[in-house]
Parts: sequence; C-alpha cells; structure tokens
Amino acid sequence: ADLGIGIEDGIEETPYGKCYVAAQDFPLAHQHGCVSLASLLAQPATLCSWLGKDECLRGMDFAATAFFDVETTGLAGGVGTYAFLAGVGYFDGDYYRVRQYFMRDPSEEPALLYALNKLLSRFPNVVTFNGKCFDWPLIETRYILSRQRLDVPDPAHLDLLHPARRFWRGR
Repeated sequence: ADLGIGIEDGIEETPYGKCYVAAQDFPLAHQHGCVSLASLLAQPATLCSWLGKDECLRGMDFAATAFFDVETTGLAGGVGTYAFLAGVGYFDGDYYRVRQYFMRDPSEEPALLYALNKLLSRFPNVVTFNGKCFDWPLIETRYILSRQRLDVPDPAHLDLLHPARRFWRGR
C-alpha cells in the first residue's frame, strides 16, 4: 500500500538501490499512558533550553524536529560499526509519523543513508537519547565513508541523556 511518502510495500527506491522502510502514523490524539502526542506540541518554547541547559535551544519547535535514534552493530564506533536501523519520528499535520530505515545487508547502507538524508534534511532540530556522543557522530562517519553528504550537518540538538541523568541522579 502507498504510505504517502514515495514508499510502497516498505521499499523505497533510491539512486543507490532499494531501502527497506517500516512506516507507521499516529493521530495527534494518540495517547501513551495519560499523555497525548499533541501535548508535546503544546509545551513552552523554552522547554528545550531548560532541559538541555543550552540557550541555543530556546524556541526549539517540536513541530520542526526529528526525534532520532539508531541501532548499531556495536558500541565501539569507528569504520566497522554500522547503523543497521535508523528511526525518525516527526510531526506532520495531524499525525506523528515514525519511519524506520532498516539495512538488511551492508550493501544497502548507501540506499539507507540516502533515504534517511532525504527525511532528516527537512528538520532544523533533532532530539536524541545519547545522540550527541554516539548516534550523530556515528551517522556523520557513515555518510563520510559512503561518500555522501548529510544535508543537516549541525542541527539544534537536544540530547535527553543529560537531563535524564540529572533527573534520576541518586535514585
């Protein structure tokens, strides 16, 4: 079935070959526990700068943010560590969309990176968990090694690892 973003039956065609994409859309009224997705959009513009203790994040708009995570073949980083799964969640009109790009074989990495870049380049902001130290540098390395360019080289970046550590410190 057509998912509305140029992906049919989970396969996206790129100039580098095929990329497998799992897609799921949630209405903004969708709730996880007692919190709806729409409630995130209603947060004050100063929330990110407060959480990240970074004035550069003041005014970060969740409607223009990619929530990003990767799963990798290891934790060491470097040239031998692949991001075999890259997930992106984002708000789009009345929906929160989740796209998971899955590398079924290392030969599919250029296609995955191309498709991922096409989506990430739409967002000036990114939210991760341990992304500043691991996810984002790993992805930047994978783009360099594949001789592709990441079109969002320095987004406003809120890494939730640090506020989570402060919040749960001593517990």
